[in-house]
Amino acid sequence: MCLLAQTLNLTLFLMSSYELNLRIDNSIPSYKIPTFPRFREWKDADATTLSDSDITVQLVTSEEIMMLSSRWNAEYTYGLTTETDPDGEPIFTDMPHGSVDAEQGLLTCSLQKGANYILVERFGGILRDYKVGEVVPGTSIWSKAKVSGYLIVTVE
Repeated sequence: MCLLAQTLNLTLFLMSSYELNLRIDNSIPSYKIPTFPRFREWKDADATTLSDSDITVQLVTSEEIMMLSSRWNAEYTYGLTTETDPDGEPIFTDMPHGSVDAEQGLLTCSLQKGANYILVERFGGILRDYKVGEVVPGTSIWSKAKVSGYLIVTVE
């Protein structure tokens, strides 16, 4: 068993790795929570280039975002594709393709040569005390929330 753990650690060590910070996306209008960086579309995606086809992505939801709510799901869901539409936007069919535990936040992928698109999402709820952008004293409303991570990995 110890040998298996050592082999797994060695395999993870030899793989390429990337830290992907998830951001609030368009699921919450920017006027409601204006101070956070956002992913709006694929042109805002993180990007990296690898010579190896395997990658381990460390998924991170910042403490600042985590403090917005205690109702974040215990997993990240993800999609992986190499397909794009005529405008170059990734096509994710049957999304999500899988999930990973949020506590560890490690997504390990085997990629194809060329551009690979990874979309990661985490769902939850945010407690807010405003309505239509205005603070409403003595009122609190639960809103659905989602954070996303967009990563483009080019395998040479």
